[in-house]
Amino acid sequence: MGIARPTAREIYFSDHCLPSRTEAQQEECEKRFFTRVRLQNQVFKTTYSRRLDDVNEALNGLLPGGTPVQLMDVAISSGISTQEWIDSLIRARIDFRMVAGDLNINAYLLSFSKNLEILVDRSGYPIHFDIFGQGVEISLIKIIPRPLSFLMKKTIARLLMMDAPLVCYMRGDVKENASRFGLSCIPITLVSPRLSRHTRLEIIEDDILSNHSPNLANRFHAIRAANILNRAYFGKSEIKSILLNLRQRLRPGGLLAVCRTLRNNHTNGTIFCLNENGRFQAIKRIGEGSEIEEDVLSLSRAETVDQSSVDHSLAAASR
Repeated sequence: MGIARPTAREIYFSDHCLPSRTEAQQEECEKRFFTRVRLQNQVFKTTYSRRLDDVNEALNGLLPGGTPVQLMDVAISSGISTQEWIDSLIRARIDFRMVAGDLNINAYLLSFSKNLEILVDRSGYPIHFDIFGQGVEISLIKIIPRPLSFLMKKTIARLLMMDAPLVCYMRGDVKENASRFGLSCIPITLVSPRLSRHTRLEIIEDDILSNHSPNLANRFHAIRAANILNRAYFGKSEIKSILLNLRQRLRPGGLLAVCRTLRNNHTNGTIFCLNENGRFQAIKRIGEGSEIEEDVLSLSRAETVDQSSVDHSLAAASR
């Protein structure tokens, strides 16, 4: 395998992986792969490692006793930071169950030939290309103008949507793929494959602004929202809607960790506790605290999520 440009097949299927690959080598392969996975909103699905160690340590030290604690990690991107949180919990001998979610989880590897495979999202939009054994993001090829690469991807997506059996399969309407073009279609969970070894982890597709699933309500002892809840991504009203949604997922006394890592790799964040009055209070700060601390503390108990007004899908952000 060429570690410089790993393909999706090399990342996700063990028979194409080097048997002698170490954990560090696998992490480097995943990093190089995800830096070339460009989502439809033009964000790369990249997660940088070792940025949340101080947040994990602070949050783990505040978790309640008893077993197991119910945890959620939101907007996980490639899931590398989720892997690191899990590792820290295991080192601390904390018994846990975790749900990890992101807007872009379900992807599909389409095989057009031995030398061409395309990774697409559920809408058929190409997010990564495997060409002659090399992982490629065509918008990064300098000789192809970016508007042209975007048009190429849109054209491919439209052509794929003409394959009705394939569309039904990718949407989950049928269990077997019967592509009219004879395309092989392999489902892929678009996060680090190392997460699949954790039996105490559930990965879900989750829009933290519009997903009000009753399966998540009042469920968690702690939720971590890292490098997603900030004013660079959302307006004040959207931040408020997300906070209300996350609050209804917490148990009474639950913890909400909100943090953001700056360009200098310094992380600012705040850990909040949901008190008996249904309001958040800040109980621990990392660095200078969260930039949206005032937004969190200002939520009143009477405010609830207005599901009828939510028609927005969360723009997934690089972690």
